[in-house]
Amino acid sequence: MSGLFDKERDAEINRDQRPDLYPVRSQPEWIPVTSVIKILKSLKTKGWCWSRNSKCKYIEIRIDMRDQNCILKDRDGNFITLKQLEEQFGA
Repeated sequence: MSGLFDKERDAEINRDQRPDLYPVRSQPEWIPVTSVIKILKSLKTKGWCWSRNSKCKYIEIRIDMRDQNCILKDRDGNFITLKQLEEQFGA
């Protein structure tokens, strides 16, 4: 399979990222998009503090519309977990 949602290609690209900054996941964690939306909606009340993890100052969300799951990537294109995204809240 090729194209935008090629999970194997994404994993191959990610293996070459910088593991010295924090452990790089070689395989993405596919997360229900509703879980990510729930976290993003809470921005209004909890606030956002990217300085807790500067690698997550910019987040890429790739949604697979076929099964309503998504993967998250940090500013360098490394896969991150839902827990790592949640760490951005609060001061």
